[in-house]
Order: sequence, then structure tokens, then C-alpha cells
Amino acid sequence: SVTDPRVFRQGSSVCIFELFPEEYMNSVIVNLEVFARNCPVGSPASSSIIGLKYGALERGVLPTKKSAADKREAGGAGNRFQHQVQLRMRQEGAENISVKFFKTGRLQTAGCKTRAMSVAAVLDVAEAIAMMSNKDP
Repeated sequence: SVTDPRVFRQGSSVCIFELFPEEYMNSVIVNLEVFARNCPVGSPASSSIIGLKYGALERGVLPTKKSAADKREAGGAGNRFQHQVQLRMRQEGAENISVKFFKTGRLQTAGCKTRAMSVAAVLDVAEAIAMMSNKDP
């Protein structure tokens, strides 16, 4: 269920979760544009989701951008990713959590100090989806 994400893979500071149950894994595609436009984004004082980016759409508080020269030096890939929404989140003890939400329902967390923190971030995304699902169209 959405409230019990399954850990797919865990590294040192990165965890990958499947949001949907196994029986739906290859049959559900998330409309990321609808998610990005309707996801509740709040201030750092009142919400765990404080910013998001999907293509050219940016909402809330986002990390400062590198200059074009910095990107060239780092060999950055630029903004090619239309298959994911990048969420910026905060929790007690971690002010800069990054969650990538893919159209398959997979979520990748980074910046969490513990596995429990990663699970909490994913549950916050699941709660946002539940809130959007309960809204009148």
C-alpha cells in the first residue's frame, strides 16, 4: 500500500523505494505533471515538502543553481529529465533532503542520515498523494 513503501535498494545515504504494491509495479504510470502542479508545497516552518521541480515548472524553495560555467566544468547533464519530479524536503535534523519521484512510482531519497529518515520522507510524499486524491477535482 502507499503507506508501506518497500525498500528496493539502500546505499550509504541513498535509498530507493517502490511506492506501489508489487502487483501494480508494471501497470501504473504516474502523471508527473499533475503531481507537480498539485502537490502541496509549504514553507520550511510548516511543511516537509518545501520545493519541487518538474521540467520548467518550479515551486517553493529550491537549491541555488550552479552557473553555466560551473555546469560545464562539472560536465553537468543539464535539465533533460521529464520522467521525474525532484522534491526538496526538510525534516528535523536534515534541512536538505532530495527525493526523486519517477513515473513508475519509484522514489529515490538522498541526504537522509538514517534509513528511518528516508522512510519518513517517502511517507510524506505518500501523504501528499493521498491529500491530492481526496481533493475535489
